[in-house]
Amino acid sequence: MTLNDYLDLIDAKAGAAREYYITCSAGQSMTYMLKASQAQACVANNYATPLPAFIQAEMAATGTDAPTCCANILQQQDQWIQIGAQIEQIRRTQKLAIAALAEDDLTDAEAIYLTAVSQLAALMPSTYTA
Repeated sequence: MTLNDYLDLIDAKAGAAREYYITCSAGQSMTYMLKASQAQACVANNYATPLPAFIQAEMAATGTDAPTCCANILQQQDQWIQIGAQIEQIRRTQKLAIAALAEDDLTDAEAIYLTAVSQLAALMPSTYTA
C-alpha cells in the first residue's frame, strides 16, 4: 500500500456513502440539479405554465400537483446538501491528513483511512455495512 492507495480508498468509501443516498449513474447528477433548478424557478414564478419538463415528469410519476412536487424536490435537495456536505468534509479532512504525511508513514495513513471509514459509517443507518 502507498499513500495514494489510501487516498483512493477514501474516495471509494465516500463514493459508496454517496450512493447510499443518491443514484450515481451517468447523467443522474445533472437530472438532480435540473429538477432542483426547475423547482426553484417554478416556485419563484408562482407555478406559471408551461411547467418545465422535469417538473411535469415528476408530477406524472408521483401524482402530485406542482406546489407539492416542487416542495418535495427542494426538500430532497436540502437533505442531500446536508449529508453530502458531511461526506465531503470527512473525505477532504482525512485526505488532507494523509497528504501531509511522510511517504513512508503508512501506519498513520491506515489509521486515518480507518477513521474516515468509521466517520462515514456513522452517517449511515445502523443496518448499513461498509
